[in-house]
Amino acid sequence: MLLHEPVDDRERAHGPDLERGHGLDNPVFTTLATSHRAVARVHGSARRFPDDIAPFVAVEHSLVPLPDVVPLCDVGERVFFVGPAPRFDDDWELCSRHVVHQFRSHLDLAALAATDPDPLVLELGEDDRPDMLALAEEVYPFFFRERTATLGIYFGVRHQGRLVAMGGERMRVPGHQEVSTVCTLPEFARAGYASRIGFRLLRHAALRGDRVFFHCVEGNDPVFSLLRKLGGAPWVEMPMVGVRRLR
Repeated sequence: MLLHEPVDDRERAHGPDLERGHGLDNPVFTTLATSHRAVARVHGSARRFPDDIAPFVAVEHSLVPLPDVVPLCDVGERVFFVGPAPRFDDDWELCSRHVVHQFRSHLDLAALAATDPDPLVLELGEDDRPDMLALAEEVYPFFFRERTATLGIYFGVRHQGRLVAMGGERMRVPGHQEVSTVCTLPEFARAGYASRIGFRLLRHAALRGDRVFFHCVEGNDPVFSLLRKLGGAPWVEMPMVGVRRLR
């Protein structure tokens, strides 16, 4: 019995369409085939981040056979596919199914690059990792891992020494940078820290000449509002499927 029919990936049986300028309708596969290929675990036409970086697995297209995926996932492990996914059989448990909205910022790159950095927003480094993990555990659990911050730069805001907000870079393909993990402790949610961190990340990407993209699960209205403040406009909707390998 099939637990999941393959998603519509426009009937393409080839890799990310980088000639068209992005390949971001299959973002995990594209980033692992380009900017983050050095960390990618690969088997056949499937790729994944190491589990201490992110719980994402990707296939080149929905017709990729399930045996390409199996060696990349441990028994009992829960992983996520964003965009194309293979057909799962009874050896897999379907844990969740969501719609993910991809936003792209349309703010002027030159204007962003010319702005002064916000002095309240600090660059976070290796010494900040314990505080970053603690913040993520409270606000953004499961998806932020021990080595997630090695994928790009992270910025944060401290209040009386305590890290209360942060955000950073995750997936990246040439010319396009994902901003992710923008999170704030609930008691500071109205302080405006998330948007200030977001603009600092937009500025950092603009200095490289990169466009910024974001992902948000359908129904997360606060994040939708934040992305619009950051100049984000909806671009494409993709399924996100969470599965667990049983055997």
